[in-house]
Amino acid sequence: MDDEQPAPLAAAEIWHLRFRDARDQWYTRRATTNQILHGIREKYWPAGLEVARGANRRFRPLEVYAEFRPPTESDEPVSVEASAALPTTRLSSARRWQVLLSTGFGIGLLVAAAVCRLLMIL
Repeated sequence: MDDEQPAPLAAAEIWHLRFRDARDQWYTRRATTNQILHGIREKYWPAGLEVARGANRRFRPLEVYAEFRPPTESDEPVSVEASAALPTTRLSSARRWQVLLSTGFGIGLLVAAAVCRLLMIL
């Protein structure tokens, strides 16, 4: 028998972001690595974004950190065959159904709780 327990999942790394708005005022936000990467892909973050890792408040330009640098030519490209084999339309359709069913289930639970509470009052 193996009594070894799996390693706990690492918490998402938290970053502190600093940027100027259109009125030239500084704003700070907290975000995870994935949130920052998503913002980069969606071109959400303004130019001149500075970040600081974790509790460290030494803000540096975004490009300083390897996590946020664009891939270089030396990075291994994804093979076309591997990406073509993924059923992208099936995944997006399944994802939509999953969200729809999850939302319906959640609303059903809320309605059931409200009905139970109403019946308890009467």
